[in-house]
Amino acid sequence: MAALTAPPVLAPPTEALVRPMAAIRRLEWEDDPSVEFHLPHGEMLSLLAELGFADVGLREVYAPEGDEDPDEFRHFATRGWSRKWLVEEIWVARKG
Repeated sequence: MAALTAPPVLAPPTEALVRPMAAIRRLEWEDDPSVEFHLPHGEMLSLLAELGFADVGLREVYAPEGDEDPDEFRHFATRGWSRKWLVEEIWVARKG
């Protein structure tokens, strides 16, 4: 979600989609020379299976509820945003 809602410059993700899902494979930023690569979940599952991994799982990570300021910016998103939308994901796979 962060990749789909992040503006093209260094700023927190918004609550609106700013790029299509089909465009997240290669992400470039206007104010940073780095490049990010993301596979859509379906392609990641296919790739892991093709490479012989089994027992594949996906853990979706959100910011925990608490008394912290929801507008506080952490790493690349605010706490409030990270409580509503997927902020990170953890893939778990076992070589079969």
